[in-house]
Amino acid sequence: MKTQLLLGLMGIVMAVVLTFGLTSSVLADPLKPYAGPKPAEQGKVPKVKGIVTAVQASVITVSTKEGDKTVVTSAQTVYSREKNPAILADVKIGNVIKATGTVGADGKFLATTVEIKMPEAEGPEVEGTVAKVDGAVISLTSKDGSTKMVVTNAQTTFRKADLPASVADVKVGDKVEAKGTLGGDGRLTAETLKVEAPKAPGQEKPHPEPHPEGKKTPRP
Repeated sequence: MKTQLLLGLMGIVMAVVLTFGLTSSVLADPLKPYAGPKPAEQGKVPKVKGIVTAVQASVITVSTKEGDKTVVTSAQTVYSREKNPAILADVKIGNVIKATGTVGADGKFLATTVEIKMPEAEGPEVEGTVAKVDGAVISLTSKDGSTKMVVTNAQTTFRKADLPASVADVKVGDKVEAKGTLGGDGRLTAETLKVEAPKAPGQEKPHPEPHPEGKKTPRP
């Protein structure tokens, strides 16, 4: 009788231990303790990058992958365009900008810096050496000797020697790369146009002349 009672008590104890162990393993994995919610990433400066859809006074509306963002500028905001100083008036609808700063309690982005980026045009591309500039139309001679016509307009973004430029800066002899839309007449309407100015005489590095074989330079 005593033996049966003892065995019964041992069975109850083992059942309680097994139940508690299983419950504990489900509620808390000792190998992966719960650390609470993940803290916000530290050290990263808030930024907004996208296409400008509106500019009203000191407020810029930017279309981003996450939706429209409102960028608020101030007298302390520093502007740049392709690594050159700029101002708020240089920000135009259609520009690609990257702004850094802080996010206010109202959710608006307060810009410390605004960088205006040259848009990457998609579509056909032509390149060659400028043969003629007739107003807004540029004639290029390609490597195969054929003539390419490039039409520019107020929306064309120009760069020359890595600096902002205009059609007036395009000269005969310059090397040009243009991207845009190809018309039915074969002319390219340029969205972007990059100019590489020809090197002036004397800028080319001279090739060293080889010494005549067997000739030694006399020592002083």
